[in-house]
Amino acid sequence: MNAKGIAAQAAAFGIFVLATVSAGSAWSQNADDDWTRFAQAGVQAYGLNQVETALENLEAAMEIADANFADDDPRLLGSMLNLAPVYSSLDRFDEAVLLAERVVALHDQLGGPDNPDLTVSLPMLAAIYRDLSRFDEAATTLERASTLMDLVMGDLNPRALTIREEYAIALFRADRLDEAVAMFEVILPMWDVSLGPNHIRSAMSYSAYAGLLRDVGRDEDAAAAEVKVTEIRRAWDRR
Repeated sequence: MNAKGIAAQAAAFGIFVLATVSAGSAWSQNADDDWTRFAQAGVQAYGLNQVETALENLEAAMEIADANFADDDPRLLGSMLNLAPVYSSLDRFDEAVLLAERVVALHDQLGGPDNPDLTVSLPMLAAIYRDLSRFDEAATTLERASTLMDLVMGDLNPRALTIREEYAIALFRADRLDEAVAMFEVILPMWDVSLGPNHIRSAMSYSAYAGLLRDVGRDEDAAAAEVKVTEIRRAWDRR
């Protein structure tokens, strides 16, 4: 079954689950127990690529959270963080982006613009913007995420560098080619400092950089970057 077929089937089943739960009006005596049961089942199912089951359970957890928990409750925020990627994977992008924008807004409201929780919600929102081909918005969101990750984790943290690289790729997709190339030229030496010379992760970045250089007509520089990729891979294989 294709993604749209899965989405239709999962949505129909999910409506039944939520309608049944809502008809009960009071859940069990402990909404936390109900939420935990649905949330854990949904996350586990999604990890096993059982998308229909994941959607059913995560929508139920979201329903419980919205009905019972305050905006600053981690269970409500976690429900949105869990469910948005599932919607996105099923091409239900309108629902995904609404949830992702909502959780970013709540993180801003609850912890301010430097809230460390935004290091999770901002990249998720940017990924959904990317899936919607809203590349300028993806770039803007990743720029903010990168700045915050540098502050929270340090600019040489591998996760912070990965988000910075995703920002460079978003710039490229937004046709901001010179900015994308310039960002890669900042990132590449940082990987050497972060992970040591000739790390295989650097080869991945140099390969992406070479592709950007070819797109902007810098073929000689691209060839040099491709040579660097080969050298790093050989050095890595000798370890």
